[in-house]
Amino acid sequence: MPLDNQRIYINNDSNMDNQHNKYNFELEFKSYLVKRGYGSATVKNYSLDLRSFLSWAHGVKHTESTIGLLQQSLTTNGIAQYQLALKNKLTSPATIDRHMASVRSFALYAQKRGWISEVPQINNSEPQDQKTNNAYFLEQFQRSLEKQKVTAATIHSYMADIKEYLAIISSPLQK
Repeated sequence: MPLDNQRIYINNDSNMDNQHNKYNFELEFKSYLVKRGYGSATVKNYSLDLRSFLSWAHGVKHTESTIGLLQQSLTTNGIAQYQLALKNKLTSPATIDRHMASVRSFALYAQKRGWISEVPQINNSEPQDQKTNNAYFLEQFQRSLEKQKVTAATIHSYMADIKEYLAIISSPLQK
């Protein structure tokens, strides 16, 4: 069935909550991207990024309403929290930037649909040439261990310990 035939039309906000879930948002967003001429790889990546964002939002924003979820999450503060969550998962700056582009595109779409009143400010991650992020240092550390011919099990153990430590010191409770 073509995507256009699966589109849900909404008359009011209460009806919207009853007819939308993460799957509907993703499906409609895919259709929007295809109509705008985005390539298949971009549509796939943006859809996956949207799914990741909505899953994150559902986990941290406590609301029963799907529109409420968007309104709470698609804010400058909400996007900054999501970006920090990606950084804490040691996501590379390039991947974070792609996630931000995906969320920015979805926010524009959500505004056009009337789900949010304004598009939040979305900043890219730090410049990649700074090489100050944890992922870069972890990669360098792992390469150093491999050059020293440390066993794979030991490398895996070291990396897990360091990632756990970085997650602990990066948590909001520690600040």
